[in-house]
Amino acid sequence: MSLALACDYVVAAENARFSASFIPRVALLPDMALMWNLSQRVGLGLAKRMLITGTALSGRDAVAVGVADQEVPAGSALAAALEVATQFAELPAKAVHFLKLTLANRNSTLEETLRAEADYQSQLFQSDDHAEAARAFIQKRHPIFRGELPPT
Repeated sequence: MSLALACDYVVAAENARFSASFIPRVALLPDMALMWNLSQRVGLGLAKRMLITGTALSGRDAVAVGVADQEVPAGSALAAALEVATQFAELPAKAVHFLKLTLANRNSTLEETLRAEADYQSQLFQSDDHAEAARAFIQKRHPIFRGELPPT
């Protein structure tokens, strides 16, 4: 579950099993930021119960509580995940990057979030991807983004 919850989007086969049995089975804490990621996705109460007891979830239950985003029939998870990945790859990378930065900073105040949003938005207004989106809108077609990234 640690690796799955480090992802932006999780596709689960109906026969998938998600569990975090670190404490009840090996007497260790969960790794790879699972404690943080799980509590962000499902809330503190359910995260505590799952991590302490090692409760396993089916693909359907994982979607129901927010551990996974999409349930698919057994044997089709890879194809579904590749389809989603293709859709994500066509998005404007810079806008997605700024969105993820903002969402990752959950402990900021509303004022800090609005300030970051205004800063990012002003950068995006000047981007080639935004210009392409505006052209595509006027021409009534889907935009084709180049995938420019912000400087590191």
